[in-house]
Amino acid sequence: MTVIATGYVVGVNEGINANHRGTGELSVRAFDVTSASSDGILAETNDIAEGLSVIATGTIRAQNIGIDADHQGSGILFERRSQGLLFSADIEFDSSTSDLFLVTTLTSASDLQGLNPNQVAPGDVLTGLFGEPGLAPGLRETIFDIASLGNIDDLGFVFDELGPDGLTPGARVLMQTQDRFGDIVLAQAAGPRERRAWAVLDAFAIEQDGNGNSADFDGDSRIHAVGVSNVALGRFEVSAALGYTTMLARQEKTLGDKSESDLFQVAGTLSTQADFSDAKIRVDTLLSYSTGDHQARVSTLDLDTGDYFKRTSQFNFSSAELAAQATLQGWAGQAWHLQPHLKAGVDVFLQESARLSTGNEADIIVQAREQSRGYVTLGAQLDRQIMEGIGLQARAAGTQYFGDTETAFVSHFVGAPAGAQGFRTLGDEVEQQVELEASLAFDLPMQFHLTAGGFAELGDLEAQGAKIALTKAF
Repeated sequence: MTVIATGYVVGVNEGINANHRGTGELSVRAFDVTSASSDGILAETNDIAEGLSVIATGTIRAQNIGIDADHQGSGILFERRSQGLLFSADIEFDSSTSDLFLVTTLTSASDLQGLNPNQVAPGDVLTGLFGEPGLAPGLRETIFDIASLGNIDDLGFVFDELGPDGLTPGARVLMQTQDRFGDIVLAQAAGPRERRAWAVLDAFAIEQDGNGNSADFDGDSRIHAVGVSNVALGRFEVSAALGYTTMLARQEKTLGDKSESDLFQVAGTLSTQADFSDAKIRVDTLLSYSTGDHQARVSTLDLDTGDYFKRTSQFNFSSAELAAQATLQGWAGQAWHLQPHLKAGVDVFLQESARLSTGNEADIIVQAREQSRGYVTLGAQLDRQIMEGIGLQARAAGTQYFGDTETAFVSHFVGAPAGAQGFRTLGDEVEQQVELEASLAFDLPMQFHLTAGGFAELGDLEAQGAKIALTKAF
């Protein structure tokens, strides 16, 4: 609990007329208040005081303190009419000396029960900012409004809306899209060792349940990719691909935050046979890069009017993946239909700074961030002819992620003084996933091949999707 103002009031019933209204004589004002941010109080009455307000120098500004004053002979009894979970204004009156004292305090959000860490983080920063010199008036007013809330659920709701949690779904869908695009290109490179051109349409939906710290979300992505694979270069084969992806992410909470993105992607592979003793091993390496424009619309609540409005932001982001996969294709001259593989890689995601903006001083600026995570995948793929011209392809794999497995944001309030403390919030963690995929491959005339199938991911998040690929050997 932090004392943000302490005042000593004189002049009770002495006719000090500070914007006095009505016929009563009581009109008091404070001096010698120690906090520069709250340096006066004013009370007025027609026998019963109509209010007591914290004011700035020279300006009367009601701030929801709400003190009743009942005239009782030569003394006055002051009672708190309302106060919030984070705010209290304590009044003491000495009838023998006509001295009146005001002590105003703010309680830290971390001292309350019932708030999660992502709600506590902006709450503690706001209460800590109140007494700072240079605090913007609009943000100070917002702090008073929030501190006066009397219900813990309302308080948590407002802290959720002030933070950047609405950006988490877009970041998570971006990560899944980057991995999926890499898998598409790598699958084409790891296929039959023939030079071919290909086109793929891949669509999936993902969802993740919140953990009490971050809200549930869902999203979808559509990847359009074209490429050329297995062009001979000495003892190596090289592949190249281009992609364009549209993404949509939604947060499943009261106000339904939403973000949309357009991605442009490029990737290349380098492949070779690395046989060892009796083992026939194929090694494929992948480098892919994505960049795009992200538009976020985050809803929030105006505490003064009770209306909902949108905070919008537009910023650029990019991601890169470097991976290598080793596939055991056979042993002692025998080709296997079921081929195990081991894949390891690292993802890097970059996001430029962004302002979630309504044009007021309670907006936040989210710092530019970098997120890096590594992963190891162990799986196996079945590729088998089931009848003339039709093949079955199936894959199962498990992935363990490590490093930055949570999506972290560091944010600052626009109305805070320069150098003021920011706050950090975290999205849900993704550490382990199981991937399942099955498709049918059809031989077509003129060396065309059509593959169609579906896939799913289970684990810390869930995904389901379908893809169709058309290839032509040349």
